[in-house]
Amino acid sequence: MPANAREYIKALIAHLRVYCSRVKEAFCPTRAKRATPFETHGFLSDEIDGFRSVVRTKTPYKEWFDFAEELNLFGSEAIRAHTFDQNDTQRRARDDCGRENGTSDFG
Repeated sequence: MPANAREYIKALIAHLRVYCSRVKEAFCPTRAKRATPFETHGFLSDEIDGFRSVVRTKTPYKEWFDFAEELNLFGSEAIRAHTFDQNDTQRRARDDCGRENGTSDFG
């Protein structure tokens, strides 16, 4: 991509951001949100939000994010599906060796 094309795209994006913010202010003046730059808002900024959106849709990162999302959903479903005995008021758990948790081999 030629250098002047990149500059044109950057300028176009800047103009679109300004246009979108003006439209938001015109239609929703009380709900208008100012752009939050990375320098002042860090990882909660709009710039990082846009970067995150781009990275999550590009190969090879998309596959990793999809895998992580599936793993997260699996963990959430496993936790929701887990049941325990409601009648066990002491909730004594035993480790793999059959000892009660909280005891040691030395005591």
